[in-house]
Amino acid sequence: MSDKKYNYNAEEVKDMALAENRKLKKQLARQTQNLEVLKSVYYDTSMDLEKLNDVVVGCTGCLYSILFCENETITNIPDSKSIKKTILAKKTYILEHDDLFVDDSLDKDFTIVMCPITRPELLDTADVNIQNIILLYPTEMFTDEILELIKSFMTVTEVLINMVLTRNMMFTLAQRDTLTGALNRDMWVKKLKSMKTSKAKQFILSIDVDSFKKLNDTYGYKKGDELLKFIAYWLNNTFEGRGDVFRLGSNEFTVAGSFDKKDEEEIIELIKSLPKKYKSSVKKALNMESTITVGAISMDKFPKDDIQAKLYDLVDESKNSDKNEIAYKKI
Repeated sequence: MSDKKYNYNAEEVKDMALAENRKLKKQLARQTQNLEVLKSVYYDTSMDLEKLNDVVVGCTGCLYSILFCENETITNIPDSKSIKKTILAKKTYILEHDDLFVDDSLDKDFTIVMCPITRPELLDTADVNIQNIILLYPTEMFTDEILELIKSFMTVTEVLINMVLTRNMMFTLAQRDTLTGALNRDMWVKKLKSMKTSKAKQFILSIDVDSFKKLNDTYGYKKGDELLKFIAYWLNNTFEGRGDVFRLGSNEFTVAGSFDKKDEEEIIELIKSLPKKYKSSVKKALNMESTITVGAISMDKFPKDDIQAKLYDLVDESKNSDKNEIAYKKI
């Protein structure tokens, strides 16, 4: 009888050892997978939040995933699915939890897992803020093992999200003027190079804020900064989908874009209306008296000589005529 008891205990120990071995292998496999995911996202400079959302779906085995940003919702849930409406309707309730939260009562078919994301101080000034990620699993498939998988991957997910957000912020800082958010001079140089090889009809504007020093003296430098921010915002809205806005100097902006022949008359009329529209817009928005002088060129083909010099000549021509004027030329 003692031999039988010994053999039974040995088999039991063997099973326990094998179970522990399988557990360690799973942990190692997850760590290896996590490392590979980190490497792939790190080296993929095209990785954005939509692509990252797909990565999370693949690595956690969930059916759907949702990233709530300040101004948008990134998800792979089709609009036709009722669970999407449920999540959006119960968003406040779901996101009010500070720790990992699991709920299978909001929808009869899905278990909802909300995972908080810790954001480093570096990203406090980032344009996009993500504090939570929501994973959706068919309730009939959700198990404790899946929950453990989620917990093991959440640290990696947090790193991945913050990695993408940090990289996006660095790209933004490298490409944009820190005060106004307009594209910077380096981006203008790249834009010019691309325009030289383009076969499309194109336009370039040079916009100078009249008497900017006097405006600073009259309203104060803080108000002057507000004005520059407003100009970048106003130009971006005015030329949305038509051109890019650059800040090249203290009070100097440039807009460059392309247009189809059928839109030529419309774009030229828009350009010619800028000084008048700006004057009324800035008065309404900031209660300031401010004018701009504009030099504008439209072209069927990019010229071989210095187009920047042509623009400055047009601005000077316009300034010599009167403030709040535009000098336009087609070449």
